[in-house]
Amino acid sequence: MTLYKTIADLNGGTQVAMTADEEAAHLAEQAANAAAQPRLDILAQIAALEVQQTPRRMREALLGTDAGWLDGKEDEIAALRAQL
Repeated sequence: MTLYKTIADLNGGTQVAMTADEEAAHLAEQAANAAAQPRLDILAQIAALEVQQTPRRMREALLGTDAGWLDGKEDEIAALRAQL
């Protein structure tokens, strides 16, 4: 399989075949990105859960009106972090 790269010129660019070393580096980078994706997905889930912990929710948890909700979110976050 031949991969191409675009070289800028006055006409908007010309496609040129990559060298074997450039192809190998490109494919290695793609493989590394694919291998890192599951970890990035878990980190995105953790970030989404942490965003839900607003000051209002924290205040309600401290006052005891909604402590179970906060404990549940902390448990979910801990479970996701254990998967990392």
